[in-house]
Amino acid sequence: MEPLVGGIPTDSYGTTFSNDGYYTQLSVNALLRILENTNDTTFHREAVEALNHMFAPVQNACAPFLDRVVPAILLAMDVAPAGGSEFYISALVRLVSIARQLVRPFLEPIFKLFSAESLGSERQQSTSIGLIEALAEALSGDFGPHIATVLPFLMAIIDRDSSELHQPTLRALPALQILSPSLEGYLFLVMPRLIGLLDIAITPIAVVEETLRCIASIVGAVNCGSFSSRIVLTLVRLLQCSPPLELQTAAIDVLCTMMEQLQDEFVLFMPTIKLVMSKRGIDEHARYERYSRLLFMGRLVPKEPPRAQSRIQGDAAQAAAAGPALGHSGDGLAKQEVGVMQLRRAWTSKPQKSKDGWMRWLHAFTYELLEQSPSPALRA
Repeated sequence: MEPLVGGIPTDSYGTTFSNDGYYTQLSVNALLRILENTNDTTFHREAVEALNHMFAPVQNACAPFLDRVVPAILLAMDVAPAGGSEFYISALVRLVSIARQLVRPFLEPIFKLFSAESLGSERQQSTSIGLIEALAEALSGDFGPHIATVLPFLMAIIDRDSSELHQPTLRALPALQILSPSLEGYLFLVMPRLIGLLDIAITPIAVVEETLRCIASIVGAVNCGSFSSRIVLTLVRLLQCSPPLELQTAAIDVLCTMMEQLQDEFVLFMPTIKLVMSKRGIDEHARYERYSRLLFMGRLVPKEPPRAQSRIQGDAAQAAAAGPALGHSGDGLAKQEVGVMQLRRAWTSKPQKSKDGWMRWLHAFTYELLEQSPSPALRA
């Protein structure tokens, strides 16, 4: 017979059955047993989805389970059928976005996923880049020790992109923007490739525009003095090709960022830039003109670059705005809103003529009670 705490039965660990922590522990253990069974992968995906669904509302309360959940997801990925890795990488993206700083002790096996030798399909590459972005957000600027692991992976995606629209490259460039504060010391690996993408004769306009944004982000975040001549002269050549207005504006914006960072050293490039702008009919660019005046007056002060936002961050903001209303229990676990109307519909029963009919009604009602439970563990 179970011991009692205040008249409420408890398990052998002293956890009351009315406590949400008990149901969470029970649910996680059951789902992990499914994932750890490598002989039957039938329900692995459903188990991973249930874990993320359970952890999303409770946030930090998932910490006690991460030491088992992360390896279990990676194990399920290893035994998944061909082409199944993408799903599990997406699941890790969501888990990292939920747990954030709590994933630090489990980073080593996750970073092993980023291999420049095996890039996978375009969709898998995109999903893996999403995981890099989620990790960068979770580590809150402390990505430096891991940059040497992910940079070769991102560079390999750009180097091996032979698609017509260069979608993998377009996906990798925003990730580089997010990582830009950590790129000091690795510019020799990144900047030559970015400069090579600025040739509008062979590179799609969309890629050139995204590359200009990426270069502006890197220049604003780290000291690019050793590459200043190559960057400025490449931008000058780009302006000489009479690019579309959006590229012209983006290129001059990069020059403005370079001016902020180089200060007096930028004066050396200004006659060449002015000559090209005059030849191409670029009479004035408000920001460039203003910065030039401030530079000569000694009042141009470098600004803090805007922080790039990942897709993951944007999706999380949307989910937070559109998500269900949550309350909190006494133990800190989030409580989800109960759908009263759904319960009423499930409770309402037509007269049943047989035992089987009543059993079907009872099964449907019991299922709806679990679906509408305020406990995330029971819903999962």
